[in-house]
Amino acid sequence: MLVDVCTLAFSFWLGIRWLLQVAVYPTYRLVGKAEFVPFHVAQGQRMIPVMIVPMFGSSVLVIDTGVLSRNDANASLLWGVVRDNLPRSLAWTVGAVLLVLAHRSAP
Repeated sequence: MLVDVCTLAFSFWLGIRWLLQVAVYPTYRLVGKAEFVPFHVAQGQRMIPVMIVPMFGSSVLVIDTGVLSRNDANASLLWGVVRDNLPRSLAWTVGAVLLVLAHRSAP
């Protein structure tokens, strides 16, 4: 049951991330320069209940499951989550570094 809840929460979070990647972030270029900062702030505040809260809650749930339960099945589940997330984390890190470098080299 707990694995199902964790899977559902992480699937929801993954869906939100892809929604941002495919539908939201590409539309940023349509916002004028003067309106961009207020737009970005307002959008970020609206994203808190649909992205930040579920992401935080699902992370706490998985960590709580792995830390408070000491049997091998839960330790294996936690390690699997951490291991499977590593490629995504590395990819996002590489992307962030490339964006910082691009930003620094922009005129």
